[in-house]
Amino acid sequence: MWIISFFPDFVAHLILSLGILLYLAASFLWMIPTLRLYKMPVQIVGGILICVGVYLEGGISYKDKIALEVSELKVKLAAAEVKAGEKNVEIVTKVVKDTKVIHTKGETIVKYIEKNSGEINKGCAIAPDVIDALNKAATLDFKSDAPSEIKQNELPKVILPLRTDKN
Repeated sequence: MWIISFFPDFVAHLILSLGILLYLAASFLWMIPTLRLYKMPVQIVGGILICVGVYLEGGISYKDKIALEVSELKVKLAAAEVKAGEKNVEIVTKVVKDTKVIHTKGETIVKYIEKNSGEINKGCAIAPDVIDALNKAATLDFKSDAPSEIKQNELPKVILPLRTDKN
């Protein structure tokens, strides 16, 4: 309905009103003998103006309906942006907190390994408690300075996770 944007809304109302008036006037033209000849052309022009007016009125109605829906969606969008901002703050807070926890647990593991480095390097063999400490560090499940005791005759049933960072 690009044509509606070229003129104000009252033009469509005027065209429809003029069409109705011409069509009704043509109904009475047969009573006047000198204008009886123009009855059919005036009715045709009136009918065409009625059709064009109704078409334009429908376009104006649709344009108004769409404008209302757009304004409602703008309000919803603004509310969603505010809510998204709040969620972003929550996410950033959680990420910062998790980063601090990971850093703290990593420092705990480093301190343990530094403290027990003599035992770890003894004989160039990896002790089962070191494997346990590394596994707990990888899963962030290290709660104390010392790892849990693993019996020497029992092989660890844990597989060290591999890092696959592609960055």
